[in-house]
Amino acid sequence: KDKLKEIKVFNHFSQGILTSRDSWCINHSKKELTKNIKRLIDNYNILLDKTKNDRIDNNNFHKFIDSNLKNINWSANLKKLFLNKKKISFDKNKIRKIVYRPFNFKWAYYDKDLNERRYQISKIYPESDSENTCISIMGLGENKSFSTLITNLTPEFKTLYNGQHFPLFNYENYNFENENNENLFSSSKEKLLKKENICSDFKSDIEKFYKKKIKHEEIFYYIYGLLNSKEFIDKYQNNLNKELPRIPYVKSFNDFLNFSKIGKELANLLLNLEGDYKTECKVNINENQKIDMVELYRVTKMKHPIVNGKKDLSKIIYNQHITVSNIPLSAYNFMINEKSLIHWIIDKQKISNDSESGIKDDANDYANETIKNPAYPLELLKKVIFISLES
Repeated sequence: KDKLKEIKVFNHFSQGILTSRDSWCINHSKKELTKNIKRLIDNYNILLDKTKNDRIDNNNFHKFIDSNLKNINWSANLKKLFLNKKKISFDKNKIRKIVYRPFNFKWAYYDKDLNERRYQISKIYPESDSENTCISIMGLGENKSFSTLITNLTPEFKTLYNGQHFPLFNYENYNFENENNENLFSSSKEKLLKKENICSDFKSDIEKFYKKKIKHEEIFYYIYGLLNSKEFIDKYQNNLNKELPRIPYVKSFNDFLNFSKIGKELANLLLNLEGDYKTECKVNINENQKIDMVELYRVTKMKHPIVNGKKDLSKIIYNQHITVSNIPLSAYNFMINEKSLIHWIIDKQKISNDSESGIKDDANDYANETIKNPAYPLELLKKVIFISLES
């Protein structure tokens, strides 16, 4: 047998951002997030001013800090800043949209002082509006079945459990003053350079194998299609929990193109959430009471009704006014992290209060403030049912 080739596929990849204080740094509401971050920074800076003349080190740190989690959430990084007597300032431009869990979108404060780890995200989503697409896979060492997802927003550390994210592009800072000693951009000496992220050696090798010229995007979606193949997952399941996936070449170029086509179609299905998708399920709305749209579609916690001591998966009680019924049981077969997409929606489209900080996180805020549509949680549920059946 030929020796297995060890060729790197992607130039850059990264884990998602790890804040170590999600209730403070992440929220469905951009307004609430702003208030929370400003309060956290104010509390920190006030404490810093109070202790500016004190000699504080690792041994006596606990005597000077405010350990009330409703005021400050300490971490190793924040503690280091405090010991170095460094103040923190708020910057609204550091707020960005993220994918927190599968199909659960929130706002985050992306900042080196208040995020414990940001890994290589600056090479993938350097700005809040940076365009990119990532193949996300479950991290190593997890005792769960292999999962993959496609995303186009900054991921969080557990979007997929300890996930790794492999982008189509990477970004580099490029200093244009180096060319002809002229600054081509008057506003800044540096500009972000968007580069294809598939390694040239891997691209050359796969082109040599098929004796065809292949586009970077075709390779990217071939990989995504392959990682969603049941045959691939079943064959390599034991290895997928221990190491990053090895990418085999299917026998024929036509098979390669088919995998790439399927990968691209699946990605489009998962990423394009606009539109009204038709499904077999029915939405029953009790319109007897005269209430406004915001209250009609307000969700606190979806649930399945209990019938004969068991959950009826064909129905979801959205709220006291709305029930979704006639849900095909096959819609629960699309699993990510051993949980169906439908149950990810049920678990995350809700109102919650963090027990330590007391901070409220309301999924309705994202619907009303960001999407400008109070029915968004219901529409997202319907779309996920459609996606689960189509995929």
